[in-house]
Amino acid sequence: MDAQGAIYGFTMNGGGGTGDSCSQGGCSTIFKITPAGQKTVLYTFFDGFNHKGARVSGMVLDEAGNIFGTTINGGYGNRGIVFRLAPDSTYTVLHTFNEQHLAAGLYPLGGVVFGHAGNLYGTTWQGGEIGSRCAKGCGTVYRITTQGALTTLYRFKGPPDSCFPQAAITVDAADNIYGTASGGCGLNTFGNVFRIGPDGAMAVLHKFRGGRDSAQPAAPPVMDAAGNLFGTTIYGGSHDCGWRINGPGCGLVYKIASDGTYSVLYNFKGGFSRTGDGRRRGDGRGAPSVLFLDGKGNLYAPPIRAATPAPATTRSAAARSSRSRRTGRRPCCTGFPGAAMAAFPITAWCRAEVRTATISSARPRSAPGAAACLQDQEVAV
Repeated sequence: MDAQGAIYGFTMNGGGGTGDSCSQGGCSTIFKITPAGQKTVLYTFFDGFNHKGARVSGMVLDEAGNIFGTTINGGYGNRGIVFRLAPDSTYTVLHTFNEQHLAAGLYPLGGVVFGHAGNLYGTTWQGGEIGSRCAKGCGTVYRITTQGALTTLYRFKGPPDSCFPQAAITVDAADNIYGTASGGCGLNTFGNVFRIGPDGAMAVLHKFRGGRDSAQPAAPPVMDAAGNLFGTTIYGGSHDCGWRINGPGCGLVYKIASDGTYSVLYNFKGGFSRTGDGRRRGDGRGAPSVLFLDGKGNLYAPPIRAATPAPATTRSAAARSSRSRRTGRRPCCTGFPGAAMAAFPITAWCRAEVRTATISSARPRSAPGAAACLQDQEVAV
């Protein structure tokens, strides 16, 4: 959202091209909607095998009106790019990820966020460490200037520091980076929450162990003013949703306090029970790809799988009260073209009510999150 109240966003489909990178629905578009409801398409992506990208995975807006973002595919080699779209709609590719430079990463799934020095930070799902436990690298964390100079800050190696970061990251005032790695690169690798300092030193804040401890963190951790982190996982927890890949649970919401203490705030219960009207009852299952903390310390998050309309205590207006908002049409999970679904999950937003849980009284901060690889979906920032 800009100073005039206009919302900027992107669609996953509806643009140009119908090749393998974008399917029959076409590639992404970037749009602007004024407070009066007037929509303008600022840029249309075409065939993903050209050098300009295909499907947007996340973007941010600076004070000058420049849009910075990533595509999960497209670019030379079809492994994704970082781009800038100026206010006059001039489009610039800042960096292209490709297998000729594997150490810099492949597939930037989580978009980018601004650090306090004006640089952009992001993750790649693959690439990085050559000879790691992952065939094409276990993923990276990178910093890139607004002019396109990219520095790889950390390369995941597989166990014990996990692999495959797929969400956005959070950067604090000291330029410490907080993020999640989804795991899946070896036996008992269920993902973790990590911190990378300005000197590049990496620390694991919590290692998920599956089952009740949960598995596969999905959303980027968000931080409140007291330095507490909050996040979600897709699997695990205390309720059985029938998923056996990383434990039977429905996912949960967790907290990592500023002193490092890990606790579970909420276990999703799923939506399997039926009432006399035949409608499913429950609170959803799976974790969202984005969390928001409001000024009162409430955490807002939609589940992947929607339950029936939520009771009066839920707030569907929560997304409107945040600086970032998403609206979606298909409550499902999907995978990246050509990759195994179980190894490459991208969480999706649902057309569902948004639940809230009181977390703390401190005034929080939140970071933009990862985009879902979905057809017929719009994402706004």
